[in-house]
Amino acid sequence: MEYTVREIANILNVSEYNRNLSDLLLNHPEIDSRLIINPESCLFFALKGNHSDGHEFIPELKRKGAIVFVVSE
Repeated sequence: MEYTVREIANILNVSEYNRNLSDLLLNHPEIDSRLIINPESCLFFALKGNHSDGHEFIPELKRKGAIVFVVSE
């Protein structure tokens, strides 16, 4: 499935997002940074768990080309 950033923002009821990316197509939702193959079309959910915090992996993913993240902080 493919969704634009705008569609994801609407689904998640998010008001703050980079409007310049509104039409970017995302087709790889992921919660495990090690599994990202196509970072430019990935939607990374930075989840906090008992053993790790997905927010810690955002800088590394940005270096690899990921640009769209769902964060809680």
